[in-house]
Amino acid sequence: MKYSILILAVALLSNTVLAQNTPFSQAVFDDMCTPGNGVVILPPDTYDVAESIELKGCDFYARGATFNVTFATSSANPAIKLRASETLPGARRFKSTCRKPAGDNQCVFEHAMRYSGKVVLPNIVNSSATENSVAFQIEDVGRYRIEISEISGFDTGVELVANDNVAYLDFFFSDVSPANNMKNNTNFRAVIHKNEGVGEDGQPYTYLGWINQLNFFGGRLETTTNSGNQLEFDNPAFRFVNAFTWNETEFVNGIIKLEGENFAFNKVKFTDQVVLRANNYVCKNNNNCVDKDGQLGSYRSKDNVITTPVGNVLPMCEIESADENGTVVYSSATCTSDYHLRVEKSTLEYIRDNVALN
Repeated sequence: MKYSILILAVALLSNTVLAQNTPFSQAVFDDMCTPGNGVVILPPDTYDVAESIELKGCDFYARGATFNVTFATSSANPAIKLRASETLPGARRFKSTCRKPAGDNQCVFEHAMRYSGKVVLPNIVNSSATENSVAFQIEDVGRYRIEISEISGFDTGVELVANDNVAYLDFFFSDVSPANNMKNNTNFRAVIHKNEGVGEDGQPYTYLGWINQLNFFGGRLETTTNSGNQLEFDNPAFRFVNAFTWNETEFVNGIIKLEGENFAFNKVKFTDQVVLRANNYVCKNNNNCVDKDGQLGSYRSKDNVITTPVGNVLPMCEIESADENGTVVYSSATCTSDYHLRVEKSTLEYIRDNVALN
Protein backbone atom coordinates (compact mmCIF):
# COMPACT_ATOMS: atom_id res chain seq x y z
CA MET A 1 0.00 0.00 0.00
CA LYS A 2 1.26 3.47 -0.80
CA TYR A 3 0.79 6.77 0.94
CA SER A 4 1.39 9.70 -1.37
CA ILE A 5 2.48 13.26 -0.85
CA LEU A 6 1.19 15.48 -3.61
CA ILE A 7 3.10 18.73 -3.95
CA LEU A 8 0.79 21.31 -5.48
CA ALA A 9 3.38 23.37 -7.30
CA VAL A 10 5.19 20.48 -8.91
CA ALA A 11 4.01 16.88 -9.14
CA LEU A 12 4.19 13.68 -7.18
CA LEU A 13 7.57 13.76 -5.49
CA SER A 14 7.65 10.81 -3.15
CA ASN A 15 5.79 7.81 -1.80
CA THR A 16 5.90 6.17 1.60
CA VAL A 17 5.20 2.42 1.58
CA LEU A 18 3.55 0.95 4.68
CA ALA A 19 2.20 -2.49 5.44
CA GLN A 20 -1.55 -2.90 5.41
CA ASN A 21 -3.32 -2.30 8.75
CA THR A 22 -0.38 -0.29 10.11
CA PRO A 23 -1.71 2.19 12.70
CA PHE A 24 -1.84 5.78 11.47
CA SER A 25 0.06 8.16 13.75
CA GLN A 26 1.23 11.76 14.00
CA ALA A 27 4.73 10.67 13.03
CA VAL A 28 3.43 9.12 9.80
CA PHE A 29 1.50 12.28 8.91
CA ASP A 30 4.53 14.47 9.62
CA ASP A 31 6.77 12.27 7.45
CA MET A 32 4.28 12.57 4.58
CA CYS A 33 3.81 16.33 4.78
CA THR A 34 5.78 19.19 3.29
CA PRO A 35 4.49 22.17 5.33
CA GLY A 36 2.82 24.99 3.47
CA ASN A 37 2.54 23.47 0.00
CA GLY A 38 1.62 19.81 0.29
CA VAL A 39 -1.32 17.43 0.41
CA VAL A 40 -1.32 14.19 2.35
CA ILE A 41 -3.40 11.59 0.50
CA LEU A 42 -4.58 8.55 2.43
CA PRO A 43 -5.79 5.55 0.36
CA PRO A 44 -9.13 3.89 1.21
CA ASP A 45 -8.63 1.41 4.05
CA THR A 46 -9.28 1.07 7.78
CA TYR A 47 -6.62 2.58 10.04
CA ASP A 48 -6.26 2.21 13.78
CA VAL A 49 -5.63 5.59 15.41
CA ALA A 50 -4.26 5.51 18.96
CA GLU A 51 -3.32 9.19 19.35
CA SER A 52 -4.54 12.62 18.35
CA ILE A 53 -3.62 13.60 14.78
CA GLU A 54 -2.95 17.28 14.08
CA LEU A 55 -3.27 18.32 10.44
CA LYS A 56 -0.39 20.76 10.53
CA GLY A 57 1.33 21.99 7.41
CA CYS A 58 -0.67 20.17 4.72
CA ASP A 59 -4.10 19.66 3.29
CA PHE A 60 -5.51 16.21 3.99
CA TYR A 61 -7.46 13.96 1.59
CA ALA A 62 -8.79 10.74 3.11
CA ARG A 63 -12.01 10.07 1.20
CA GLY A 64 -13.02 6.41 1.54
CA ALA A 65 -10.66 5.74 4.45
CA THR A 66 -11.86 4.91 7.97
CA PHE A 67 -10.21 5.92 11.23
CA ASN A 68 -10.93 3.40 13.95
CA VAL A 69 -10.23 5.57 17.01
CA THR A 70 -9.06 3.41 19.89
CA PHE A 71 -7.90 6.00 22.46
CA ALA A 72 -9.81 8.18 24.92
CA THR A 73 -10.49 11.38 22.99
CA SER A 74 -11.49 14.70 24.58
CA SER A 75 -11.40 18.45 23.90
CA ALA A 76 -7.75 18.35 24.92
CA ASN A 77 -7.07 15.35 22.66
CA PRO A 78 -9.56 15.07 19.81
CA ALA A 79 -9.19 12.32 17.25
CA ILE A 80 -8.26 14.88 14.56
CA LYS A 81 -7.45 18.54 15.10
CA LEU A 82 -6.87 21.55 12.89
CA ARG A 83 -5.54 24.65 14.63
CA ALA A 84 -3.96 27.98 13.77
CA SER A 85 -0.40 27.75 12.50
CA GLU A 86 1.74 29.73 10.11
CA THR A 87 2.57 26.44 8.36
CA LEU A 88 -1.02 25.75 7.24
CA PRO A 89 -1.76 26.02 3.50
CA GLY A 90 -2.32 29.59 2.34
CA ALA A 91 -1.38 31.05 5.71
CA ARG A 92 -1.05 34.81 5.80
CA ARG A 93 -0.98 37.27 8.66
CA PHE A 94 -2.77 40.59 8.46
CA LYS A 95 -3.19 43.67 10.63
CA SER A 96 -6.53 44.09 12.40
CA THR A 97 -7.96 47.32 13.67
CA CYS A 98 -8.14 47.66 17.44
CA ARG A 99 -11.82 48.29 18.20
CA LYS A 100 -12.45 50.27 21.39
CA PRO A 101 -16.01 51.51 21.93
CA ALA A 102 -16.43 54.63 24.04
CA GLY A 103 -15.84 53.98 27.73
CA ASP A 104 -14.60 50.48 27.09
CA ASN A 105 -11.42 48.63 26.18
CA GLN A 106 -12.80 45.95 23.90
CA CYS A 107 -10.07 45.21 21.39
CA VAL A 108 -9.48 42.61 18.72
CA PHE A 109 -6.06 41.04 18.31
CA GLU A 110 -3.64 43.31 16.47
CA HIS A 111 -2.72 40.48 14.11
CA ALA A 112 -4.82 37.58 12.88
CA MET A 113 -4.38 34.62 10.54
CA ARG A 114 -6.22 33.60 7.39
CA TYR A 115 -5.80 30.41 5.38
CA SER A 116 -7.04 28.72 2.22
CA GLY A 117 -6.96 24.98 2.88
CA LYS A 118 -8.99 21.84 2.35
CA VAL A 119 -9.63 18.78 4.49
CA VAL A 120 -11.45 15.68 3.27
CA LEU A 121 -12.02 13.69 6.43
CA PRO A 122 -12.05 9.90 6.65
CA ASN A 123 -14.97 8.13 8.26
CA ILE A 124 -14.29 8.59 11.98
CA VAL A 125 -15.58 5.83 14.25
CA ASN A 126 -15.17 5.84 18.02
CA SER A 127 -14.16 2.45 19.42
CA SER A 128 -13.39 3.83 22.89
CA ALA A 129 -16.07 3.80 25.58
CA THR A 130 -14.88 6.98 27.32
CA GLU A 131 -17.13 9.99 27.89
CA ASN A 132 -16.69 13.56 26.57
CA SER A 133 -15.16 12.24 23.36
CA VAL A 134 -14.45 14.58 20.41
CA ALA A 135 -13.96 13.49 16.80
CA PHE A 136 -12.75 16.62 14.97
CA GLN A 137 -11.68 19.95 16.47
CA ILE A 138 -11.05 23.24 14.65
CA GLU A 139 -9.28 25.96 16.65
CA ASP A 140 -8.84 29.55 15.38
CA VAL A 141 -8.90 28.60 11.70
CA GLY A 142 -10.69 30.42 8.90
CA ARG A 143 -11.27 30.03 5.17
CA TYR A 144 -11.21 26.24 4.91
CA ARG A 145 -13.25 23.75 2.96
CA ILE A 146 -14.08 20.67 5.04
CA GLU A 147 -15.72 17.53 3.65
CA ILE A 148 -17.31 15.05 6.06
CA SER A 149 -18.38 11.50 5.24
CA GLU A 150 -19.36 9.82 8.51
CA ILE A 151 -18.67 10.62 12.15
CA SER A 152 -20.27 8.34 14.71
CA GLY A 153 -20.06 7.23 18.30
CA PHE A 154 -18.59 10.42 19.78
CA ASP A 155 -20.05 12.80 22.34
CA THR A 156 -19.12 15.69 20.03
CA GLY A 157 -18.70 15.33 16.29
CA VAL A 158 -17.18 18.69 15.35
CA GLU A 159 -15.89 21.13 17.99
CA LEU A 160 -15.17 24.76 17.02
CA VAL A 161 -12.87 26.57 19.47
CA ALA A 162 -12.42 30.35 19.25
CA ASN A 163 -9.64 32.00 21.23
CA ASP A 164 -9.27 34.42 18.32
CA ASN A 165 -11.77 33.51 15.60
CA VAL A 166 -13.28 30.64 13.66
CA ALA A 167 -14.81 32.00 10.47
CA TYR A 168 -15.50 31.52 6.78
CA LEU A 169 -15.64 27.73 6.89
CA ASP A 170 -17.56 25.66 4.36
CA PHE A 171 -18.69 22.19 5.44
CA PHE A 172 -19.80 19.66 2.81
CA PHE A 173 -21.43 16.37 3.78
CA SER A 174 -21.01 13.50 1.34
CA ASP A 175 -23.86 11.31 0.16
CA VAL A 176 -22.95 8.09 1.93
CA SER A 177 -24.66 4.86 2.91
CA PRO A 178 -25.90 4.54 5.57
CA ALA A 179 -27.18 8.08 5.25
CA ASN A 180 -26.14 9.35 8.69
CA ASN A 181 -23.24 11.72 8.11
CA MET A 182 -23.10 12.44 11.84
CA LYS A 183 -24.76 10.62 14.71
CA ASN A 184 -23.48 11.82 18.06
CA ASN A 185 -24.74 13.16 21.37
CA THR A 186 -23.72 16.60 20.06
CA ASN A 187 -23.05 17.09 16.36
CA PHE A 188 -21.59 20.61 16.50
CA ARG A 189 -20.25 22.39 19.58
CA ALA A 190 -18.97 25.97 19.49
CA VAL A 191 -16.62 27.08 22.30
CA ILE A 192 -15.89 30.80 22.73
CA HIS A 193 -13.13 32.04 25.05
CA LYS A 194 -12.31 35.37 26.70
CA ASN A 195 -8.79 36.81 26.43
CA GLU A 196 -7.17 39.65 28.33
CA GLY A 197 -3.87 41.42 27.66
CA VAL A 198 -2.12 44.68 26.83
CA GLY A 199 -2.39 46.21 23.36
CA GLU A 200 0.28 47.90 21.28
CA ASP A 201 -0.84 51.21 22.76
CA GLY A 202 0.02 49.92 26.24
CA GLN A 203 -3.63 49.82 27.30
CA PRO A 204 -5.28 46.70 28.75
CA TYR A 205 -7.91 45.04 26.61
CA THR A 206 -10.47 42.28 26.82
CA TYR A 207 -11.05 40.32 23.64
CA LEU A 208 -13.81 37.80 23.18
CA GLY A 209 -13.24 35.12 20.57
CA TRP A 210 -15.83 34.91 17.83
CA ILE A 211 -17.36 32.35 15.50
CA ASN A 212 -19.28 33.36 12.39
CA GLN A 213 -19.79 32.98 8.66
CA LEU A 214 -20.11 29.20 8.60
CA ASN A 215 -21.83 27.40 5.72
CA PHE A 216 -23.10 23.82 5.78
CA PHE A 217 -24.17 21.89 2.68
CA GLY A 218 -26.17 18.67 2.55
CA GLY A 219 -25.99 15.82 5.02
CA ARG A 220 -28.30 13.91 7.30
CA LEU A 221 -27.60 14.79 10.92
CA GLU A 222 -28.96 12.78 13.83
CA THR A 223 -28.33 12.82 17.54
CA THR A 224 -28.30 9.73 19.73
CA THR A 225 -31.42 10.95 21.59
CA ASN A 226 -34.18 13.47 20.86
CA SER A 227 -32.71 15.69 23.59
CA GLY A 228 -29.24 15.64 22.03
CA ASN A 229 -27.71 18.79 20.56
CA GLN A 230 -27.44 19.34 16.85
CA LEU A 231 -25.76 22.67 17.59
CA GLU A 232 -24.77 23.93 21.03
CA PHE A 233 -22.63 26.76 22.40
CA ASP A 234 -20.20 26.83 25.30
CA ASN A 235 -20.10 30.60 25.53
CA PRO A 236 -19.21 31.75 29.08
CA ALA A 237 -18.16 35.14 27.74
CA PHE A 238 -21.50 35.41 25.87
CA ARG A 239 -19.90 36.64 22.70
CA PHE A 240 -22.04 37.53 19.74
CA VAL A 241 -22.22 34.86 17.03
CA ASN A 242 -23.49 35.42 13.54
CA ALA A 243 -24.34 33.85 10.19
CA PHE A 244 -24.62 30.08 10.37
CA THR A 245 -26.26 28.91 7.12
CA TRP A 246 -27.51 25.37 6.47
CA ASN A 247 -28.35 24.36 2.91
CA GLU A 248 -30.43 21.28 1.99
CA THR A 249 -29.51 19.49 5.23
CA GLU A 250 -31.79 16.95 6.93
CA PHE A 251 -32.10 17.17 10.72
CA VAL A 252 -33.60 14.00 12.17
CA ASN A 253 -33.98 15.05 15.82
CA GLY A 254 -32.26 17.05 18.57
CA ILE A 255 -31.99 20.69 19.67
CA ILE A 256 -30.52 23.46 17.54
CA LYS A 257 -29.47 26.37 19.74
CA LEU A 258 -29.45 29.85 18.19
CA GLU A 259 -27.13 32.27 19.96
CA GLY A 260 -26.88 35.50 18.03
CA GLU A 261 -28.46 36.38 14.70
CA ASN A 262 -28.73 35.37 11.07
CA PHE A 263 -29.06 31.63 11.46
CA ALA A 264 -30.54 30.56 8.12
CA PHE A 265 -32.02 27.18 7.15
CA ASN A 266 -32.45 27.00 3.38
CA LYS A 267 -34.49 24.12 1.92
CA VAL A 268 -33.79 22.15 5.10
CA LYS A 269 -35.75 19.05 6.09
CA PHE A 270 -36.81 18.61 9.72
CA THR A 271 -38.54 15.79 11.53
CA ASP A 272 -41.12 16.81 14.13
CA GLN A 273 -38.62 15.96 16.92
CA VAL A 274 -36.34 18.90 16.03
CA VAL A 275 -36.38 21.95 18.32
CA LEU A 276 -35.02 25.40 17.44
CA ARG A 277 -34.18 27.21 20.68
CA ALA A 278 -33.52 30.96 20.72
CA ASN A 279 -30.75 32.56 22.76
CA ASN A 280 -29.42 30.82 25.82
CA TYR A 281 -28.51 33.53 28.35
CA VAL A 282 -26.57 36.20 26.55
CA CYS A 283 -25.98 38.09 29.81
CA LYS A 284 -24.96 36.70 33.17
CA ASN A 285 -24.64 38.65 36.41
CA ASN A 286 -23.81 41.86 34.52
CA ASN A 287 -20.70 40.17 33.13
CA ASN A 288 -19.66 40.60 29.49
CA CYS A 289 -23.12 41.68 28.40
CA VAL A 290 -22.00 42.91 25.00
CA ASP A 291 -22.74 42.20 21.38
CA LYS A 292 -20.39 42.42 18.42
CA ASP A 293 -20.18 46.22 18.82
CA GLY A 294 -19.65 46.21 22.58
CA GLN A 295 -23.21 47.30 23.27
CA LEU A 296 -26.19 45.47 24.75
CA GLY A 297 -28.83 47.36 22.77
CA SER A 298 -28.90 45.27 19.61
CA TYR A 299 -27.95 41.92 21.14
CA ARG A 300 -30.83 39.56 20.60
CA SER A 301 -31.61 36.45 18.67
CA LYS A 302 -33.00 37.87 15.45
CA ASP A 303 -33.28 37.42 11.72
CA ASN A 304 -33.20 33.64 11.91
CA VAL A 305 -34.96 32.45 8.78
CA ILE A 306 -36.36 29.01 7.97
CA THR A 307 -37.27 27.70 4.52
CA THR A 308 -38.19 24.06 3.92
CA PRO A 309 -39.02 21.91 0.88
CA VAL A 310 -42.68 21.90 -0.08
CA GLY A 311 -44.68 19.64 2.22
CA ASN A 312 -41.92 19.20 4.80
CA VAL A 313 -42.72 19.69 8.48
CA LEU A 314 -41.42 22.68 10.40
CA PRO A 315 -39.46 22.23 13.64
CA MET A 316 -40.73 23.13 17.08
CA CYS A 317 -39.56 26.54 18.25
CA GLU A 318 -38.80 27.71 21.80
CA ILE A 319 -37.53 30.86 23.47
CA GLU A 320 -35.46 30.38 26.61
CA SER A 321 -35.64 32.90 29.43
CA ALA A 322 -35.79 33.12 33.24
CA ASP A 323 -38.75 33.89 35.51
CA GLU A 324 -38.73 36.12 38.59
CA ASN A 325 -37.26 33.27 40.66
CA GLY A 326 -34.40 32.68 38.26
CA THR A 327 -35.90 29.43 37.02
CA VAL A 328 -35.20 28.58 33.40
CA VAL A 329 -38.42 28.58 31.39
CA TYR A 330 -39.19 27.79 27.77
CA SER A 331 -42.02 29.45 25.93
CA SER A 332 -43.34 27.85 22.78
CA ALA A 333 -43.44 29.78 19.54
CA THR A 334 -45.11 28.90 16.28
CA CYS A 335 -42.62 28.26 13.52
CA THR A 336 -43.54 29.41 10.04
CA SER A 337 -41.42 29.52 6.94
CA ASP A 338 -40.55 33.16 7.60
CA TYR A 339 -40.55 33.04 11.41
CA HIS A 340 -37.87 35.07 13.16
CA LEU A 341 -37.00 33.88 16.68
CA ARG A 342 -36.26 36.80 18.99
CA VAL A 343 -35.25 37.46 22.56
CA GLU A 344 -36.12 41.05 23.31
CA LYS A 345 -33.79 43.54 24.96
CA SER A 346 -36.01 43.83 28.06
CA THR A 347 -35.60 40.10 28.74
CA LEU A 348 -31.84 40.33 28.43
CA GLU A 349 -31.67 43.34 30.74
CA TYR A 350 -33.81 41.58 33.34
CA ILE A 351 -31.58 38.51 33.28
CA ARG A 352 -28.49 40.70 33.44
CA ASP A 353 -29.64 42.90 36.30
CA ASN A 354 -31.87 40.71 38.46
CA VAL A 355 -31.23 37.01 38.07
CA ALA A 356 -28.20 35.20 39.48
CA LEU A 357 -27.56 32.41 37.02
CA ASN A 358 -24.96 29.75 37.76
